[in-house]
Order: sequence, then C-alpha cells, then structure tokens
Amino acid sequence: MDGSLPLEIVWEIFSRYQEGENAFYPLETLLLVCKRWSSAALSNRALWARYKIRMGHEPIMKMWRARLPLRIARSGEVTLVDIDINTDIGGENNVSCYARGCVGDTGYKRSFWLCRCDREHESFIIWALGLLAGLDGAGCRRWRKVRFHTDKYFMDYGPLSASRSLFRALAFPTPSLVSLSLHRISSNHLPGRDCPFLPFAPMLQEVVLSECCLSRPLPAMNGLRRIELSEVRHWDTNLVRLGELEEVEQLVLNNLEVELPMNLPRLRHLTLTGWRVKLNIERVSMPRLTYLSLDPGDFELWAYVTERHPLLFEQLKHLEIRGELQSSPRLGSKQHEDSVSRLICSFESLLSVSASVSFFGALLKWMSQGRSTSGELEDERVKVKWKQGVALILPSGELMGELSSDGALTRTGVYWPSMTKPNRIE
Repeated sequence: MDGSLPLEIVWEIFSRYQEGENAFYPLETLLLVCKRWSSAALSNRALWARYKIRMGHEPIMKMWRARLPLRIARSGEVTLVDIDINTDIGGENNVSCYARGCVGDTGYKRSFWLCRCDREHESFIIWALGLLAGLDGAGCRRWRKVRFHTDKYFMDYGPLSASRSLFRALAFPTPSLVSLSLHRISSNHLPGRDCPFLPFAPMLQEVVLSECCLSRPLPAMNGLRRIELSEVRHWDTNLVRLGELEEVEQLVLNNLEVELPMNLPRLRHLTLTGWRVKLNIERVSMPRLTYLSLDPGDFELWAYVTERHPLLFEQLKHLEIRGELQSSPRLGSKQHEDSVSRLICSFESLLSVSASVSFFGALLKWMSQGRSTSGELEDERVKVKWKQGVALILPSGELMGELSSDGALTRTGVYWPSMTKPNRIE
C-alpha cells in the first residue's frame, strides 16, 4: 500500500470492500495483503463492528464461529454495532459447499440438495446473539441497527429457541438503537412470562415488522420517524394497536388490522397495500399528510379511506399507485377503471401521480371518452378538480407526461409505449 495515501481514504476503500464481502471474500482478507493494510484495518474499530451474517451450510457457520469472537474483540468496547442476520442455504455464499462438509450427509453431491444444515440455524442464532448481547446485555447498549430476516419462520417454543434469545436481548436497554427490522419471527405467546419489548430505546427512528406474531402491544415510541408493518398480529387478536407516534413521518401498512393513534401531527407519507387493510382513519388527525401510496387492485380500500377522511381531497399533493391496475372482485374491469380514475381527478391539490404505463393508459382513455375531438369537455363526470397541472411519473422516476388543470395533455419529450406509433405527446 502506498504510504502517502491518507488513512481516511484507505478506510473508505476498506469500507467499500466490506459492503460486498461474503464467506469466500471476507473482511479478514485485508489482514493478509501486507503489514500496512493489516495495521490500517485493525486501527479502524468501526470496520469490525458491522456483522452481515448469512447462515447457510455448516462450513459457512463454522467460519462465523471462528470469526465472530475475533471481530467483536477488534471492534472494541464502545463502537456502535450493526447486525444483519439472514439465511442463505442455496445462495451465492454456499454454492461451493459440498455434502461432505455439511450436517448429516456424506458424499460429493452439492449440499443444498440433501443436507440438514438448516436444522443447525436455531443453535447458531442462539450462540451468535448471546455473543453479541454480552454479559447481562452489556453488548446491547452498542447495537445501532438490527436486521433479522430469515426464509423460515422461527417460533418461540421455549428458552432454547432463537426467537426467545432475540426478544430476550431486545428486553435489555438499547440506548443506541436506531433501526430494527424483524421478519418471520414469533414472540412468546404467554404474556405473563414475556420479556418487555424495547423498554429503553430513545434513539429508535425506524421499525420494520413483517410476518411477526407479538405477545403484547407495541410500546409507545415517540421518536420514531418510519414504521412499516406487514402481516403483523398478536396471539389473541389480529388487531395491532399503535401507541403515541408524535414524530412519525412515514407509515407503511400491508395486510393487517391496525388501530392508529388519534393524532399523527408529522405524518407526511402513508402507504396502504394488500387485500385486508383495516384501520380507524376517520378518527385520526393527519394535518401534514401530502403523499399517499395505494394498491390499485383494492378499490374498496380507496373508497373507504377517502370517504372516511374527506380532507385528503384537499391536502394530498402526491399519489403513488403501486402495481398494475386489476379488476376489483366486486366491480367489473371497466367500472373499476372508471371509479379509480374519477377518484384521482377529485384530489384538488394534486401535483403528481406515480404509476405504471398500463394505469396511465386506462386513466387517459377514461378522460378522453368525455371529450370531443377538439378537446372540449362533453361529459361532466370526467371533469377534474385539480388547481394546477399534474405530472405523470413512471416507477423509474421518468416523466411520462403532464395533464393540465383542465385535464388536457401538455407537451413532453417522452414516448408513450402504449401507442401504436412512436408519436410524441402534443
């Protein structure tokens, strides 16, 4: 290594290398290049405090059993820690592992077809979390980001379960925790014996829970900026109650029943997707809400939200349609398209709509049906209530066109893929 290169630049190079590391190109490779590289790597404690653990076959877990204690020691006692635990049986980190190195099999066939290594994931998680939590949860005070996403569902069936180990660790004070993301994990179904969930996390700003079953209501987390809940429930009810969320700015809800707090003073972006979202939106104050994301397949949800909260027609500025336009189970395809299009044209302060090409095609078709060949309005049902022009934006972020306040297309330089000829919009 060139000794004239500033140490900060060298650390940045190491950090970029770490982002792409895997079991076969680990961070420890930097220690073997030369003495200068080894010294520079060991002097950066934050470099060894990011753990992207991919559980796979036994040879991979064996590597982590050897590396994790050393990395924790190299990170020091005060460096903030980022933890990312995931399963990867058939992924790129494991394709070179053969059955002779896995659990329960012999021979030379590829291990991800026949082995039973996934049965060892439970004990590996318990071991890793115990090491990261430290004695009496001292290590939890350094946790900054925790992400636990696995392919299989981890149930809490007792003290020797991975789920119990995780929630036991989260019961310790986590004063540095900023982000928590859990997927497919269940907490204890006996609330009387349960550990408190995040009793002290004053810095927490983001919570993502997906396909999780919780034993108790979520605690009040006033400092949160973003919450994402997908198919979350409790043992005794499907209703998820959210406490005071005075600072939350983005709320994502997918396939669940939720009771929102009465006041969301800072909420700016609300996302509702899935086929069974139920919420008490009619009683919730959201004075700063300007961005709404919806699933076009569930028009009943559209109607429910806008009918129960009519102020949305006045304050919404940006509308995002996620996915393709599909027919509603209660409405015919054309009737569904007409209803959705009519609803969009009712938002008075709308500035932009983000959707797919097929959705915009249906919207423009509906609007053109009520106009003469000269562009004059003939059908009052297609009259728009926009106070200004509305930009039509594709999911890629590309501007597809713009509609004026009277619903007419304005000039843009983007081709319309749905047209038979590549004419520009005039």
